[in-house]
Amino acid sequence: MAEETTIPEPAKEPVTPVVMKVAQQSDATTAVLQWLAYSFWGWTVLTIGYLVGLTASYTLGNSYSTISPVIIPSSIAAAVILLIIASVTDYFYSKREVEHKTGISMVLMVIHAVLFGLLAVGSLITIAFSLIQWTVGSSSGSIGAQVAAITAGTLFVTYVLILLRVVRPFIFSKFRLLFNIAFLLIVGLLAVLAISGPVIQTAKLKNDRAVATAVTSLETSVQRFVTAEGRLPKDLDELLTDGNVTERSDQAVPIADLVKENRVTYTPNATADETSKLSRILKTHTYKLCGVYDYPAEKSKSSYSVYTNGRMTRSTAGEHCQTLDATSYTLLNK
Repeated sequence: MAEETTIPEPAKEPVTPVVMKVAQQSDATTAVLQWLAYSFWGWTVLTIGYLVGLTASYTLGNSYSTISPVIIPSSIAAAVILLIIASVTDYFYSKREVEHKTGISMVLMVIHAVLFGLLAVGSLITIAFSLIQWTVGSSSGSIGAQVAAITAGTLFVTYVLILLRVVRPFIFSKFRLLFNIAFLLIVGLLAVLAISGPVIQTAKLKNDRAVATAVTSLETSVQRFVTAEGRLPKDLDELLTDGNVTERSDQAVPIADLVKENRVTYTPNATADETSKLSRILKTHTYKLCGVYDYPAEKSKSSYSVYTNGRMTRSTAGEHCQTLDATSYTLLNK
């Protein structure tokens, strides 16, 4: 009779390592969400501060012509995008967050709490210094002091808010909606103030800015033409051909378009004054360069209200001209 053989049952794998692996993955995900939530809130506050500084600086300084047309709209877009990302990331992190943190969560909380706390204290110190400068300082620095005080005040309030969010998650969970609404109102108010002030004013002064930069470019181009040809160009069309004019990067409207619209005009003098100097004859070619402006210079306290050579300043709207010289040299032995 054959002996019965028993097949041993396969050993059961312990379940504990799998549970530990899932728990470790969950802790890692929570830590990443925590780090992203804190970081995005911090970047949102920095962007808000930057936008406040820009808006306050250009509004109080009334210097709209010096603004890049895209800088404030880009700052508004960045603040809105970062606010949305911070809110969404915080929403998912809050579902995993515990009030009493340990391990990596505690480390991340302490690091960000210290950072936001120091930045809040720094903002408070800046407010104090700015108020002192504003009160007893020179009048020339009062606008800068006001801008610094407004910017630092906004940063202080927002840094305190996110500091409370970091160190008091239980309280934050009760007021999460109010917290998000507060930041939404701050960004929304800044967007309205920036668009209704600097953005609209910048758009209105687009042509004036284009004329001012065109005058500067044309003055340089005329001198370059005279140096090469020994004479003045007959008109701006001759100057604009063959790439004789190099437009600046901040030229809001092409110079050729301004010439066609008679916003920039040029009148050459038919004769040139000659002066002997050593072995050369110096020829001075005189011409008139005019620009038509829509707004008086008082609307824009900037470098665009003064021509680059300092020969005249513009204080009213309309056509403003300046008489300029371009020089060329001729050798006597030629």
